[in-house]
Amino acid sequence: MPRTLSERVADLETAALKSEGAQFAVHDLVARMLARLPDADVREMIEDLIEHADELDGQLGADRLVGYNDEMRSISEEIEHARQLPKGVFARLLRA
Repeated sequence: MPRTLSERVADLETAALKSEGAQFAVHDLVARMLARLPDADVREMIEDLIEHADELDGQLGADRLVGYNDEMRSISEEIEHARQLPKGVFARLLRA
């Protein structure tokens, strides 16, 4: 039986939300991993990636480049947040 347009739109919305959730998970994982590295190394890596993306502007397209740079900024902020999380016994008490 053919699906209605509204059902197909609902399927697309569900797929987009699942994809967005997966992106958030990867975003958090990468930020937490990078938070364990020296700050100077992380900053250099992110700057290099942004510079490389800027060089590929014509191939990526303007919208993808904006999204890429926004994500790099967001990951940088998440790294700072992850580095500020308390560690040790105090952190365990906060999680309890």
